[in-house]
Formats: sequence, structure tokens, C-alpha cells
Amino acid sequence: MGVILPEVNMRAFALAVFLVVATVPTLPTLAQANRFESIANLKRAQNQARFAGERANGGINVYRTEPAMHQTVGTVGEARYEDVGDAWIFTFRGGSPEETAAGRYSIRTVVRVDKGTFKTTILSNERI
Repeated sequence: MGVILPEVNMRAFALAVFLVVATVPTLPTLAQANRFESIANLKRAQNQARFAGERANGGINVYRTEPAMHQTVGTVGEARYEDVGDAWIFTFRGGSPEETAAGRYSIRTVVRVDKGTFKTTILSNERI
């Protein structure tokens, strides 16, 4: 004796399968999650470096960093940084609010940001 299956409307069945598949959220792969975390950590390090430069030069009332230090990491005009394994080293320019508004800079700052602790160390802060 064979099994008798009820008649199935194939169009309705296909639509039901599509709706189930379409509504199941896709989870990021481990590689994507690591990439997003790396970008977030680099952006945090960029902000820490900028804050350190601002503090070292008298605060934002008297000193501003170049626009690249305010942009998202990986965009045009991005901040210059080097990955040295356990830290990132950011090199950026700045100056008075009037100077930076005009695209002129009088100070070059180099800041090391530790990848594990996000502790900043100013390696150089000199007039240019």
C-alpha cells in the first residue's frame, strides 16, 4: 500500500517557503563580526588620539585637529595611522581654530594608542 498525500497547491507552498526563508535574519559571519569590531576599535583609538592632542595643546577652545581626525576611519582624507601590532600610531596636524578653518596648521602631533587598554602616549607634539 502506498502513502496517499493530500493535494498541495505548489504556488502557495512555494510562497510559504519563500516567506519563511525571507524572514529568518541572517547573522553576520565571524569574519564580519571581527571586522566590525576592528573598525570600531580603530575609530575609538582615533578619538582617543584626537582627545590627547587636544588636551596637550590647550583644549578645543584654543586648538583644533585637522578634519581627517573627525572623519570615519577608511574614508577619503582619513587620519594617518600605522598599525604597529600592539598599538596604533596616529600622526595629525592641528592649530588654532582660525588656522584650521583656513586649512593651515602649526602643530604636528604623534600619538600612540594601546590596542588593549586604549591608553594614549604622546610621542611628539611639535611646531611645523
